[in-house]
Amino acid sequence: MVGIDTHGWQAAKPAPRVHLEAVYVNNELARLPGEKDGNSSAGASTPIKFPADLHALDFQVTALSFEAPEKIRFRHKLDGFDADWVDTGLERRVRYKGLPSGSYNFHATACNADGVWDNQGVSLAFIIPTPLWRASWALALYSVVAMSLAAGTVRLVSDRRLRRHMRGMEQQRAMERERMRIARNMHDEIGSKLTKISFLSERLKVESGLNGHAGEKVDSIATASRDLLKALDEMVWAVNPHNDTLEQLASYLSQHAREYFHDTAVECDLRVQSELPACDVSAEFRHNIFLAFEESLSNVLKHAHATRVQVQILCEQKTLQIRVSDNGVGFSSTARNGDGPGGGRSGLTNMRQHLADLGGTCDIWSGPGQGAKVELRVALHSVKTEIV
Repeated sequence: MVGIDTHGWQAAKPAPRVHLEAVYVNNELARLPGEKDGNSSAGASTPIKFPADLHALDFQVTALSFEAPEKIRFRHKLDGFDADWVDTGLERRVRYKGLPSGSYNFHATACNADGVWDNQGVSLAFIIPTPLWRASWALALYSVVAMSLAAGTVRLVSDRRLRRHMRGMEQQRAMERERMRIARNMHDEIGSKLTKISFLSERLKVESGLNGHAGEKVDSIATASRDLLKALDEMVWAVNPHNDTLEQLASYLSQHAREYFHDTAVECDLRVQSELPACDVSAEFRHNIFLAFEESLSNVLKHAHATRVQVQILCEQKTLQIRVSDNGVGFSSTARNGDGPGGGRSGLTNMRQHLADLGGTCDIWSGPGQGAKVELRVALHSVKTEIV
């Protein structure tokens, strides 16, 4: 015999079955494949393809229950977007915005008032395709276009720079031609006339036998002509663009020092670096260097009472160095603002100013009975090639 006590016993209530009522794409009802008479094919194995311009996606779910349907609770999960289940409570509509392209699988399930969840639930697999503007071929095309634009921009900038450089070179060549014309005219016209004046003055003195005060005046004319001719030669050298090199500058300074102390009691020792950098120097650079150099030679001849002078021209670490040292009487530190004994007070100042105009320095060392040493230093800012 079997006895069953039915008092206090209650059968377990089943979980409500979840159904996908509708899907809204961009706020418009979407018809799912295989949907007939309002029954969707949710859970089909073939993913549904939504439009690439998707910006809003809504899922409408429901569940059937004859006991307390108002207490049915829902939860959902979107594979590929949600990390875990999302409890929506009594809300039966789920909205997603801004989903990136990719493959997704939507799941939804419900539970009754007793908290019994439907293990099967409902699911929908779908795909959001990549927009055409983000496709692989489109990205490759963007890269090609970007590189083409970059190459075109670089080419355009390079062409403009090249044209500006060519215009600058043409202007420089025109300026050099004008400088050559000026140098040639000065040498041919003024130089020949000064030479003629000097020659005629000396001839006049010889032929007329002028002596005394008149003879001194004629000698003064001849001397002034020779001095002007020498100054003209220096100006022509400074203007001539063929001399715009460091090697030509060193050669001219050496020749000038040799001629300056010619027929004097001062022995000139020249020491020039054998290999100077192949460097372009401007006419202003050469002119200021020459004036400072000539002033240092003049101080040696006029005030030092020296018997020997040494001139060194070298280039170290792209810096031109010119040293003029003598074995003369020297001068004390209090006289360094002048030209030494008997000198004025502008010579050494002018030397320093000529070097300062080029961004260089003029250093002077001397002492009574110890001779003097002058060092001109200036950096070479336009070095093009170095001689190995």
